[in-house]
Amino acid sequence: MGDVLSVRLVAGGISAAIDSTRGARLTSLRLHGTELLGGAPHEGPGPSSWFDGSFPMAPYAGNVRDGRFSFEGREHRLPRNNGPHAAHGLVEDAPWEVVRHDARSAELAVALPPEWPFGGEVRQRVVLTEESLEVELRCRNDERPMPATLGFHPWFRRDLGQGPVELEVAPGLRYQPLAPGIPGEPGTDLGQRPWDDVFTALAAPPVLRWPGGPVLTVESSSATWMLYEQLAPALCVEPLTAPPDSLGTPRGHVVAPGADLRLTMRLRWDLPG
Repeated sequence: MGDVLSVRLVAGGISAAIDSTRGARLTSLRLHGTELLGGAPHEGPGPSSWFDGSFPMAPYAGNVRDGRFSFEGREHRLPRNNGPHAAHGLVEDAPWEVVRHDARSAELAVALPPEWPFGGEVRQRVVLTEESLEVELRCRNDERPMPATLGFHPWFRRDLGQGPVELEVAPGLRYQPLAPGIPGEPGTDLGQRPWDDVFTALAAPPVLRWPGGPVLTVESSSATWMLYEQLAPALCVEPLTAPPDSLGTPRGHVVAPGADLRLTMRLRWDLPG
């Protein structure tokens, strides 16, 4: 099914759209005609592909400091695309193959490019129902161990027409910044809103409440979250398997040959009235 470029999923009055040519990103999530996904004007040194929809980040999420990391005694370098750092992985704007799809689900896959020295592939499965949208991201390598972190980067519209959204979230710990975009160790100083920070130990999954509109709960298999509130049109609630700059460190992950690193995100909504 490699010639399929765009996939539309429908479940009753709910629809979602996936663009396989732009990193398997979700470009739309509509609840009875109301669009929840948005974007923001491009700013900063990163590419414009970081500023719309909901895209997967693999085989690393967030920044890799100075575009370098060490693993099994060797230093590796990655393409730097965020000032001095490498960020958001290597597949968020790549063409993916649509492996299979039907009216309510789709699976897409992409091989990791030569810039990633370990090989491997990434797969994303999306399932839509009338109550939720669930996305599962998997990264694997059949040949050798490799480090990896995964993430989802959804942009949610702030205003659906009746006032700004309220992000309800109660983190217990914030990874204290060593530098912009580079988290250190977790601590109880939660910083000041609007946030651009990484958190863990949340009391409950994040909830977005739009006045007169839906209530959206963002659930994940992971306990690490990037929360970004600093641009007016949209905000980001990003589940990550580990904080940024974790490749080759004890807080990162090592994927064994033939095994998967997995991350899920479930968007569950309650409709008004």
